[in-house]
Order: sequence, then structure tokens, then C-alpha cells
Amino acid sequence: MPAHTMSWFQLSKETNHQIDMISKDFFWKKSNGNTGLSMVSWDKVCRPKKAGRLVLRKIEAVNSAFLSKLTQKLFDGQSLWVEQMQGKYPIDENFFPRN
Repeated sequence: MPAHTMSWFQLSKETNHQIDMISKDFFWKKSNGNTGLSMVSWDKVCRPKKAGRLVLRKIEAVNSAFLSKLTQKLFDGQSLWVEQMQGKYPIDENFFPRN
């Protein structure tokens, strides 16, 4: 999984879809390469554990969580790296574009 890239950049919808397809293929395919029969939809497989499902996650949600964690670190400023980045690129109310 491209965790390092996902923790710094927002992946495109195409990339998210391709990574999810690789995960689906790994999960559903049989050992001889044939496609297995999917008994449950991928959306149901990726539901939270509290909903009684597996702990698999869609890549878009993982990417969003990584970026949220990075944003929190930028605003907290509790590491040397963050202090250096804030010194070089000051964060104000216009730092993050609004959709």
C-alpha cells in the first residue's frame, strides 16, 4: 500500500479506484487465478468493525485519515519538522482552499 504517498498527497479518484480493485482481486480471487464468487458486496466488506464486518478500508478513507493527521500536526506544531515548515510556510485562514 502506498502509505507514504497517501500521508502527503491526496490521491486521485482513479488511483483510489485502481488500488481498491487490486484489493478486491486479492480478496476475491482463488489461488489458481480464477475469480472467486463474491458472496458479499465490497461496500459491505469495508464497513466498520462495529457493524459486524471485516476491518478492510477503502483507500479514499485511508488517504483522508492520513491527510487529516498531517493537518492536525501542522496546527499543533509539536515537532521540529512542523516548526520548520510553519516558519517557511506560515499557516493562516487562507492556507487550505475551500471547495
